[in-house]
Amino acid sequence: MPNLDGLQSTRLIRSMGYSAPIVALTAFAEESNVKECMDSGMDFFLPKPIRRPALKQVLKKYCATIPEAVEPEPEKSKTIAVPNGGTHSTTTVTPPTS
Repeated sequence: MPNLDGLQSTRLIRSMGYSAPIVALTAFAEESNVKECMDSGMDFFLPKPIRRPALKQVLKKYCATIPEAVEPEPEKSKTIAVPNGGTHSTTTVTPPTS
């Protein structure tokens, strides 16, 4: 952000009542930097370079599990003969099995 750093942004966001998790992601990983981040209202601190296990830990802690949507099976089509010698296409929907 051009006018605010992460610490200032976090303070501003928190002052507006935002309560969802804010995670610091920075190359400045000295203890004083971690303390500044936590004091500004951040919930967790991840140093760069990001390590996959640490990122997974943060995601598990702060992100609700999002259930995967069950995709419906494709509709089955069939063509049937109709009176007068024509044909008609219909769609057969099969109910899901438990």
